[in-house]
Amino acid sequence: MSRPGPPQEPGRRICG
Repeated sequence: MSRPGPPQEPGRRICG
């Protein structure tokens, strides 16, 4: 799920 926040770096996904 993508969360509205800072731009995620290329090749890295924030999930937790």
